[in-house]
Amino acid sequence: MVRSFEEARIETTMAPLVELYATETCGLCAEARAFLGELQSSIPFELREVNLTPDHPRYAHYIASVPVIIINHRHELKAPIDPDQVVRLVKSETRRDTASTAGTVLKWISVLVAIIGIVIRLMGEPDLGYVIFAAALVPFVAGQLLLRRRHNEMVSRERRDPVNTLSDE
Repeated sequence: MVRSFEEARIETTMAPLVELYATETCGLCAEARAFLGELQSSIPFELREVNLTPDHPRYAHYIASVPVIIINHRHELKAPIDPDQVVRLVKSETRRDTASTAGTVLKWISVLVAIIGIVIRLMGEPDLGYVIFAAALVPFVAGQLLLRRRHNEMVSRERRDPVNTLSDE
């Protein structure tokens, strides 16, 4: 699976990305903008506002549905926006990112421990090197389990709620 830089950023950052597609003259868009501003004070997330103009590539797709809120490129909510659903999805993406980050950190720790084990073995302490190298499996497996568990949760959620989950376009 080829991932974009933006998808990789989402996997390793704690704050979800919330995109608001809106027009300058839309009253509902102004309400959504104000709501997201207030929500941002209680739940940390990166807010990216996209002004929909006729020359924007998503204009034809979104103009009849503004405001449109997209959370971490996974969940697409179109007007009328349910504030409770936005809160639920932003919170779930925040937890997802925390688990993903922890899993990634554990895997990197295992790489460093494995390197230390190899270096110690090469320095003439083969038994200690093997023990340390084997110990590197523990954080690796823990990290992999965290990432796999989170992935399975996302797949399960997408099966239950396919309408609010973006598919590959």
